[in-house]
Amino acid sequence: MTQFSTRFRAIGGASMLAISTGLVASVPAPALAQDVPDGDIVLEGTLTGTVSADGAGSLTVTDTGAIDVVGEDAVEVEGDDFTITNAGTIRSYGERAIDARDVDGTVIDNSGLIIAAGLAEAPGEMGEGEMGEGGIALAEAGEMGEVGEGQDAIDVSDGENVTITNSGMIVARAEDRRAIDGDDGVTITNSGTITAHGRAINLEDDATITNEAGGIITTTGDNDTIQTGDNLTLVNAGTISNDGFDTKIVDAGDNLTVTNSGLITSDWKGVEGEGNFTLTNTATGRIVSTMDEAVEADGPGLTVVNDGEIIAPMDDAIDGGADVMITNNGLVQGGENDAIELDNGMIVNSGIIESLGSDPEGDFSDPGLANRELDAGIDFDGLDDADANMDGTVMNMAGGIIRGDIGVNASSGNFVDDGEGGSEPGSAPNLGDQTVVNFGTITANATNPVTGRMDAVLLSFGDDEFQQWQTGVTNGTVDGQQGDDTLIFGNDAEGTSTRSLDDISDSAQYTGFETYALLDTGGALALTGQSDIEFSLLGGDLVLEGTLTGT
Repeated sequence: MTQFSTRFRAIGGASMLAISTGLVASVPAPALAQDVPDGDIVLEGTLTGTVSADGAGSLTVTDTGAIDVVGEDAVEVEGDDFTITNAGTIRSYGERAIDARDVDGTVIDNSGLIIAAGLAEAPGEMGEGEMGEGGIALAEAGEMGEVGEGQDAIDVSDGENVTITNSGMIVARAEDRRAIDGDDGVTITNSGTITAHGRAINLEDDATITNEAGGIITTTGDNDTIQTGDNLTLVNAGTISNDGFDTKIVDAGDNLTVTNSGLITSDWKGVEGEGNFTLTNTATGRIVSTMDEAVEADGPGLTVVNDGEIIAPMDDAIDGGADVMITNNGLVQGGENDAIELDNGMIVNSGIIESLGSDPEGDFSDPGLANRELDAGIDFDGLDDADANMDGTVMNMAGGIIRGDIGVNASSGNFVDDGEGGSEPGSAPNLGDQTVVNFGTITANATNPVTGRMDAVLLSFGDDEFQQWQTGVTNGTVDGQQGDDTLIFGNDAEGTSTRSLDDISDSAQYTGFETYALLDTGGALALTGQSDIEFSLLGGDLVLEGTLTGT
């Protein structure tokens, strides 16, 4: 048997409490305790006291119902398998709208308004609140002095396996308070609005959040929008945003999985996970961060499939660590930093990967800077650990564009090369074996002040390989730099592909390579010009139209 106790005073006459057994109580008295055999209660009127329940059962607030409480929780639940269905208003001034403690299997279905307002917003003696559109008390969101003290809107932080479905509004008004605060195994489906001055959603491990088309999840203070532990699954077709200093849209632990077909937009940083972070950004998906990275993995195993847009105007668009796998058919755009930064991994590009500018700290206008910062479309970092020195591969497919101050860089993080594979004191080149295969376009947009060239590809240490295929265009120098490096000219077209031997020397477009090879898998590969370099024919037909004095 579930016991409900309600502590309330009636507003505008008697409230009506309808119980599933058929009892309808019209009670102007200040208190009521009722044993409900099957644990179901329906509220069609207005209560100004707490509704509490212990055990299985349900509370339904109809579209004419309201729970308005000052200084106490509006709804308190203990026990398992309880259901709250709200089409009206559940509101507390100063405390929680819903406090579900030590629960398992609780279900909350909201199509109305669930709000934790500030104590100063309460009508009457407790405050100077005034109701506005949608039943939300009027006080500016940023003016916490007017809002006053308050709590989270929904607190299920001591419960597990809670399901929350929202097509209405869930609001926490007080400073740093959360719209939803939960524990492990919480599932949230939102097609309405979830907003808070603090975090909109704060959960522990094994959470699932689905923000459907038209759904809005946002914060108005200096707080992350969504913060969880490990194993978060986030599916977004709506809008997730924030508005604050040093904030993130998502801050999660290991095994984060994000599928985005909507808009994720941040005034600071976008989506951040730890190890084994998987992101799928569809053709309609946009991830935009104003001041920091759009996507960041603080552990190994970042996997990104991008058909939409990932944009960071003032930082890396994607910042990964070890074992990164990126497939890009859309736009990845960094600004004043690299477009993609990683330690090692594989990038397959059929879209656009671009860095739009150097960091102001590396401003070329200052001639006193011995090492000035250049930013790359793709930057393989170097660190003092083994992970940073494993092999990396870039496959730039036909139609793919990679561009930046340097197109692809492994030389020394995102600092200017000094000709020895390093530059800035304390920065380290990537020592791994890098392979770059180009069927598309790789472009250098800036002159390297140390080399005096526009460097499209810098490969640093390691035994690197650069493949230039007949559809590929490289605008700038390709330098193998240190190590035993291989340059391959390839052709997979039915006709004859022509390459000039004059482009291959220490002063020409392709330089710093120790091994030169030709690979024809199509019609034929023709060489013009003159060179004394030794070539290996790896397969196919070679047509020599120039002068080759090597072997």
